[in-house]
Amino acid sequence: MTDRQQPQAYFSTKEGWLSKTGPNNKGWRDRYFVLSNGKLVYFKSEKDKDDAPQGSIDLKEVHQIAIAGAAKKGFGFDLTVSSGRVYNFAAKSEIERVDWMSALQSTVKTAHSIHGPPSPMISSSGSVSGGGRKGSVTSGGGLFGRKRVSTATSTTSNRRGSDSSVDDSPLQSSISPVSQPSAGKKTDVVSSLLEAEVDALRGKVTQLEDELETAAGQRKLLQYKLEETKEENEDILQQLNDEILMLKEKILALDDSKVKLEQVNDSLSTQVQYKEDLNTSLQESVAELEEDLKHWQEEGTAAKKELEEIEEEQVKIMERLTEERQLRINNETQVKELTVKLEETEKERDRLKAVINLTSQKKERSPVDELELKEEKLQLQVQIENLKLSNSKEVKELEEKFSLERSDLIGRLEETKKELEQQTSDSKLLRKELEETRSKLQELSDNLKTTDERRKQLQAEKEKAVSDMIAMRKSMKEKLSTNSEDTKQKDDGSPTMSAKLADAEGRAEMATRLLQEIQTERDSLKVQLNHRRSLSPSPSRRPIESPDGANTLTPPPPFLLKSQPSIGISRPVYSQELKDFIVAPASLAEAPYPEWAHHHWVWLSNDRANQSSMIEYAMEYLKHDIKVGAVDLDSGWSTGYNNFIFDPNKYPDPDDMIQTFHSLNISVILWATSMIDTDSSNYQDAHDNGYLLRNGVDEEAILSWWHGKGGLLDYTNPKAVEWWHDQLQNVFVYGIDGWKCDGTDPYVLEIIGSHGKGGYVSRKDYSNAYYSDFFDYTRKVLGKDTLIMSRPVDALGNVLYLDYSPQRVVLSGWVGDQDPTFKGLENALKRYLQSAWAGYPNFGSDIGGYRSGDGTLGRTKELFIRWAQLGSFSPLMENGGNKEHRPWTFDNETLNIYRKFVDIHYQLVPYLLSVGTKAIETNVSSITPLAPHQNFINKAEDEFFPSTYNYMLGGVILVCPIISQPPKVTVHFPKPGNGSSEWAYWFDESKLYSAGDKVTITDTSLDEYTVFVAANKVLPLGVNGGRKRKKGWDLKWYLFLSGDRRMGDSFQMRQSHGSGMIASYRWINSSCIEFNITAHKSFRSYVQIKSRDFKFLNVLELQIGTRAGGQSYNFIPNTTGPKTSASAAAIQNKGEVSTVSFFPEKNKQKLGHSILVVLQKVRE
Repeated sequence: MTDRQQPQAYFSTKEGWLSKTGPNNKGWRDRYFVLSNGKLVYFKSEKDKDDAPQGSIDLKEVHQIAIAGAAKKGFGFDLTVSSGRVYNFAAKSEIERVDWMSALQSTVKTAHSIHGPPSPMISSSGSVSGGGRKGSVTSGGGLFGRKRVSTATSTTSNRRGSDSSVDDSPLQSSISPVSQPSAGKKTDVVSSLLEAEVDALRGKVTQLEDELETAAGQRKLLQYKLEETKEENEDILQQLNDEILMLKEKILALDDSKVKLEQVNDSLSTQVQYKEDLNTSLQESVAELEEDLKHWQEEGTAAKKELEEIEEEQVKIMERLTEERQLRINNETQVKELTVKLEETEKERDRLKAVINLTSQKKERSPVDELELKEEKLQLQVQIENLKLSNSKEVKELEEKFSLERSDLIGRLEETKKELEQQTSDSKLLRKELEETRSKLQELSDNLKTTDERRKQLQAEKEKAVSDMIAMRKSMKEKLSTNSEDTKQKDDGSPTMSAKLADAEGRAEMATRLLQEIQTERDSLKVQLNHRRSLSPSPSRRPIESPDGANTLTPPPPFLLKSQPSIGISRPVYSQELKDFIVAPASLAEAPYPEWAHHHWVWLSNDRANQSSMIEYAMEYLKHDIKVGAVDLDSGWSTGYNNFIFDPNKYPDPDDMIQTFHSLNISVILWATSMIDTDSSNYQDAHDNGYLLRNGVDEEAILSWWHGKGGLLDYTNPKAVEWWHDQLQNVFVYGIDGWKCDGTDPYVLEIIGSHGKGGYVSRKDYSNAYYSDFFDYTRKVLGKDTLIMSRPVDALGNVLYLDYSPQRVVLSGWVGDQDPTFKGLENALKRYLQSAWAGYPNFGSDIGGYRSGDGTLGRTKELFIRWAQLGSFSPLMENGGNKEHRPWTFDNETLNIYRKFVDIHYQLVPYLLSVGTKAIETNVSSITPLAPHQNFINKAEDEFFPSTYNYMLGGVILVCPIISQPPKVTVHFPKPGNGSSEWAYWFDESKLYSAGDKVTITDTSLDEYTVFVAANKVLPLGVNGGRKRKKGWDLKWYLFLSGDRRMGDSFQMRQSHGSGMIASYRWINSSCIEFNITAHKSFRSYVQIKSRDFKFLNVLELQIGTRAGGQSYNFIPNTTGPKTSASAAAIQNKGEVSTVSFFPEKNKQKLGHSILVVLQKVRE
């Protein structure tokens, strides 16, 4: 019987999505599979199933169906066919895997029943293994991987009854192909269908058993909750006792609140006075601005009047010019008349000559007559020449005079217009400043009202709380008095309620007295600190040796030990849902862009880049222990510029290349522009459909650029944009991570009358459309973990500075191409300043300069290192360009220094991502220049030298670039904010500088850079980014503590995926600080605090009970390093800088942490 004659209705049918991979291509791809008519076919998508399939598997040739090994993808299974090929599949869930395997099992059994056993399977060695022949044994174990023995005489029922070792579940049943057809094929088909139905029924039984187990588990859970609820029902007497204790604590808290409220009142009074003074000052400023505005308006009126006078004078000059022109016309008329008269005179002379000739026959001419004629002729000629000369001279003088007057008038007119425009612009600015000042004044007034209302609200809340407390105490006393049995001692000797209440009141009074004593002791210590430079250890606090003998420790004050509650330290009491949290969980929005924007990027120039060289290039960095986060495929990766088709000669397998990079956690971006080259395969299509910009005479604008000739895409044409997006899909299928959008948008300036389908297109409009489309469409299709690399601010010819991209898309930009010299490094920093002033969030520059210089390497070792150090302390660290950029090609010292600063950059990634996110949210830059804002437009770069290239990276790090060899850097230290006034050198914290100091540093070694950290500011540093990783830790919270201010600080650390973390600290008293870390589930962090002003004595960890109010602090002994079983502290007070590190217990990390650090001041 042929395939067409088979009863196709007996085959199982199923369709759906599965992942597959073949023996050569190890990457998994999603395909749409259809099981029908004894075959398994697959398509690229569901909509393509009416077309020819991409592949087909004949199930009658299947030897085995087995669950995939543990090393393969989850929910996987394999199909082995007669050719020896193994097909790998993966479902989305266990249920889908069971469904598919059951359907395939049924179909294969039916196919074997109809067609007989499959062909013998060919092994890798070329031998033929059993294909279900009589008596054959398959070691692979049948269709689902179990051993089976099949005979020609055995039937399905006999096999099931005799072989008790075979599991008949859908995932483990075997199919034994039949070597000889049984009595009737129809009987075999029915048997197969019955087996399939039995298997389905067994699957349903298993499902029902699972549901029964789930129901039993839920019942146990409900019983557990019921028992837990019963335990929460405590005795009424205990509840009243707890309430009394809470009331006492609230009384103490109210007393603290009273003191704080008085302080707030004093502070509010001071703020009110300050705001009144500020209000007065602002009103004066407003008055001055109004006077200036009035003055400018008067000057503008005078300028307009002068302009009108000039225009009137111009009209008069035009009238004079008209008169002179008329005079010239009259003179020309006179010349014509004299010419006519001369012609008539000539004619008369000719006539007289004729007469004379006639009379000369009669008599000779008289000499006198001849002389008179000559004289008359001569006079006429002289008269004519004089008229011509006079007329020409006068006309020339008039023209020269008019030209001079006209030029002078035009010049004066232009100057007046410019003055008027400048005055109008200044007037607008003054109006804007006036409006802003008025707005600020109104805001301050509103804030003042809000503050007054808040003070009244706090006062009302305080009064209400006191009244509620009094009423509650009165009610409780009444309840106690009604119970006569509570007035006496019980027979068994247990205390009565009245006794407990009296005892609680006594303890509360004792706690109040203890608090007063502590406050008195604190005041006394403050007085003593004003007279002594350091504190001597108290006799009651004798030094004790640390467990490791590294240094001596001083016991903490008694009120901080575990035996005493944390009296005097007010902490929030969380609700029942948060009772297990030491500090409240963080709830921060995710960062709007991926973390790899701040990783280390590398690339090769287009003349050297291809698939093998790029993979080898990245692997070389990794072999030298240098991390790589992204690679950029430069121009030349496609068959034509911007046709988005990989060049098969350079990149024969782009899918494999990109998957290789992704397996190394390296992102891939491609070079692109919106210029379509005339040699590109997609140009003709764009030309025929009118998808390119046009010029003023409505012709397609073909431009010469650095890669040939081409046209710019018309972004005002929706059809052109849709067509362009279809081109991008050619590479989206490979899963790229973004684009490097190069700067062809300024070529719009070369198009006279540039316009598209939507009308006129300016350079700025085109730039916004070009970069925004690449950014938005790529993130729409591929997700928010993609980005584009584009220019923020760059200069055309080092003269005209332009804003290239919109600020919102520059998540990781670069400032254009520079020379490989220290002058080129300085030019890059000028673009840094302009980009920062323009509000671009994140950017960097090509390390070593894009262009190449003399020599094999193209740049000097010193320049390369200094530029790499600048990149390390920039939002983007990116290395590539012409000639040599690999650090190991210079020497080993360069390699080691480069590796060191790449590690530093990766330590800064959590900080840079947080700073960049805040910059995007507030429309500012991650970089804040210390130089005042200046305008470079129409200024040659050699004419501009800023006061300093130093800049703040976020609010904690001060970067002072080195732009010369030997190094020389002048630093004028700013105030870092937060009440702090000191800076610590990044590479040696013993070197401290104060705000306001101005120093010149000339001894910075080649392996260090002039970077400083603000004291008293919290800084998150990545741990795993460096080569030397502290095992088990992801993040370090760093704090350099200075004794000049006791203000406290906090930092919000953002994540690309996750809710982020918040770390903060505050001063409890003069010898104790509290450091809090928010709860988080994915990051494990520890704390490191350093100081020159303090030595560290003890670390105490906050512990909490099951009820609110049960907090206490546990003493953490000093150890030599982090422990895995419990919290640990490491204290080192040797040398100029003291250090304390706290490592939380691992199983409590996700609950957050709060610690107290006890310290002693050693330096004023």
